Amino acid sequence: MPSTVYKGDLTEISFGHEATVKLPTHFDELFVFSVQAEDASADTTTVRLTGTGSGTAPIHNGQLSFPIGMLVGSELTFSDLGTSQNFNVDDNFATSGRRYTIVKNEIGSNYTDITITPKMLSGTSAATTDFGNGTLHIHAFKTPAMEVDMEYSDNANASSESVATDQFMGLINTISLPETKVDLKRYHVIGLGRDVAVQVPGRFTNVGGSFETTMHSARWLYYGLGEETVSFTPDGSAPTFTTASATSIGETLMTTSTDLTSPVGKYVYIQDDTTVPIHLYKEVGTQQTYGASGIGPEDLVTDTRSREMRRIVAYYENSTTSVNYIWLDEGLNYVHASGKL
Repeated sequence: MPSTVYKGDLTEISFGHEATVKLPTHFDELFVFSVQAEDASADTTTVRLTGTGSGTAPIHNGQLSFPIGMLVGSELTFSDLGTSQNFNVDDNFATSGRRYTIVKNEIGSNYTDITITPKMLSGTSAATTDFGNGTLHIHAFKTPAMEVDMEYSDNANASSESVATDQFMGLINTISLPETKVDLKRYHVIGLGRDVAVQVPGRFTNVGGSFETTMHSARWLYYGLGEETVSFTPDGSAPTFTTASATSIGETLMTTSTDLTSPVGKYVYIQDDTTVPIHLYKEVGTQQTYGASGIGPEDLVTDTRSREMRRIVAYYENSTTSVNYIWLDEGLNYVHASGKL
């Protein structure tokens, strides 16, 4: 990426959502992860992902739908790990708060290796086989929404790696990239002579950065205004289903027992009429809910309904368990109970 754009250069900017990737063991019956290797000196552990999946699932033939190196810097946690699969339960985030940073992600012929630091407490005998429990979470910060249509090959000409940062805004006129500044700290050391000090790095901050663009579509700027809710009447021919389990704020994985036809790339509208109060800085007398009958743009809105919409980036239909998995391109803003339309 050049730090300066000159007249005559053609540069465009596109945006995408950051999305958590939640991978439950055996969502496709064969998906498992195991501790493949550990390096005590480097303080790292390599976790191997394998499974059949499908062309619309996050993992297909063991290959996770992220380009090589794309996950470096993302954070990873585990949940529901058990001793019956030789895992140390302290590797669960809920038990000990352990959170790992991904330092490498590689794709093999039928597997994906993710190297994390610090080293896991579990050894190389740990694996979520035999329908054991365990869920792997790659957190949203610095993790773009996946693109299940991407293809990996050892041959660069045959490889087509991509992520879903496909929201085009416009052509860039000028751009300046952020600079990383390091706050250096000096520490005096007693006992090593006269006025001895060591210098170590402190806080790392990324400052500056701007761009000027001829915008073709400014809709992405709406996301800078905070949470959003939607209110409209869906197309009567659109397929409907109800959620099979409750979701929490930030959740990107939904389940349903209804089979959906080619949903990847389409949008799911959650029709939840649960009201949520809006933070206001003035006294109001009557509750007025956004989207309710008779409430217009001139009214002071005190509450909103928990209706929201997300794009589907991955889908897997498990015909054996009758649980179908829907991965979203961004975390949900509201809590939704099971059975929501």
